[in-house]
Amino acid sequence: MKKTTIIAALITALILSSSLQSMAQEQRRDSDLKKEIFLGEAMLSGQEDIAEGEAQFQYPKGERAARQNDIKLIMPRLAKDIESQLFKKNNKFWPTWNPSKFQILLVSQYYDFAYLLNNQNKDVDKIGTRIEYSARTINDVKIKVNPFGMTKINGIDTYYYNIDIMHQMGMSYEEIYEMHLSTLIHEAVHLLAQKDVKTADQIEIGTAQRGVSYPIDIKSRYFRNETHVNLTAALRAKNRKEKISFVRKALYFHQAYLNINSENEGHNEYDYAEGMAVYVHTAAIAQIKNPSFTEKQIQQVTGKNLMNIVEYSGYGNELGNKVLYWGKEYYTIGAMAFAMAVQLGHQDIYNSKTSPLTFLLKKYKILETAPSLSVKKDVYAYYMNMEKNIIDRKTEIDRVLNHKDNILIKLELSRHSEGSITILNDNILFNYKGQKASFEIREQEITFGDHRIKITEKGLVSLMPELPETGLSAGAVIIPDGDSTGGGIELIMGTLIIPVNKNDVTVSDGKISVQTNGLVLFDVKYERNGKIYTLVKE
Repeated sequence: MKKTTIIAALITALILSSSLQSMAQEQRRDSDLKKEIFLGEAMLSGQEDIAEGEAQFQYPKGERAARQNDIKLIMPRLAKDIESQLFKKNNKFWPTWNPSKFQILLVSQYYDFAYLLNNQNKDVDKIGTRIEYSARTINDVKIKVNPFGMTKINGIDTYYYNIDIMHQMGMSYEEIYEMHLSTLIHEAVHLLAQKDVKTADQIEIGTAQRGVSYPIDIKSRYFRNETHVNLTAALRAKNRKEKISFVRKALYFHQAYLNINSENEGHNEYDYAEGMAVYVHTAAIAQIKNPSFTEKQIQQVTGKNLMNIVEYSGYGNELGNKVLYWGKEYYTIGAMAFAMAVQLGHQDIYNSKTSPLTFLLKKYKILETAPSLSVKKDVYAYYMNMEKNIIDRKTEIDRVLNHKDNILIKLELSRHSEGSITILNDNILFNYKGQKASFEIREQEITFGDHRIKITEKGLVSLMPELPETGLSAGAVIIPDGDSTGGGIELIMGTLIIPVNKNDVTVSDGKISVQTNGLVLFDVKYERNGKIYTLVKE
């Protein structure tokens, strides 16, 4: 898999991770978390006297110790459930998929432990066995700095999952466990089950495109919300006839969505990649929690759970619980459409390799239906407010990038470095000086030769030129809190251009150093072209 694919796929995983965190109604207090984690430990150890053990349990001090404790409890359970469910040939959550030939590596540097699940090298151990390692014996750099991806272990292609990078604090034991299980299976679908599908590979590279464009195509967002409303009604319906009726209404609005904007046809494929992945990880959890359920019961529980984890818009708007969260449309609508196809008996959708809505359009005719005036009113009000916010932010971005006291530091990521990216907010697309761009918030630590560069910024805009090998695009510009010049970063899927106040820069003997709240680098070699300083790997 191309490095660009892996880098962009990080964004998907972390968006998913953020989505799963928000399923919790509120962050637990420390005392509640102590109890939840202890109960998980007692459950794993088979301890019966919970009250006595709880009184003796002391939650570790410090975040690193807390993470070690969480991961120490979660890893054995995660390994056990993956072995018993994902590698089981006749699973109920995806009957046509048999991943029995895949190896999975779970690794934690905090815990200094790694599991190789489902060993496939008979010279190392019996086929299908679990092998335990010290994490210190794993020297593959990308496993240490990326949350997940593909590598080779004992000469065999292996999907790896770094539990440390994906780990989140502030949730109960069960919520943390479900977050890891969901993310691990979700990305396994992309990297293992969809690996032979060209569109899925491109979709991973094009992750940064999954935003709402400015000027906002509000009609498309409205049709998507109507599609979602009718898919929800279909999942709630009690009988097949009623379910089909709502599916056909959803297809009416989906067809309108495809017709209103030529770009929507391409975005339609995101419903396939993410919809399938969300459906499968939700169904897998349903099976793990209900091992005695039939395949049909698993399907019903999955549909119900998909309705419960839907996310709606934010921005502190009073419409926050009414308008579908645009950044997760593909996950939500795709998964619901996939669930409806399965519930209606169309098992061939598992191997269709197309959008579940396109799949349903081939099975059913659309049913013209009256629009919902309340949905239309809410969607238009919400996105008109968003457009105002975008205009305000774009004005600030232009000011920072063009400030006379800023120099530009250029770093080509794709050729020189690897590292994890944390996306902390929405992704809004717009046109910036004739190029595609997007607003984001992110944090990133980069390995650059023998150097480490740390970026901790509060606001981000991505420039997104096309990638020649895919025809897709991705990238970024960060605008942090700070002094009058603002700082900032422009990331082009492998190229960072970082505006920095010249007073914060030290240049000596052909090397540059910067230490601000938003950017830290020391004695890195550079080449200068006007106000642009390009960092060079030694």
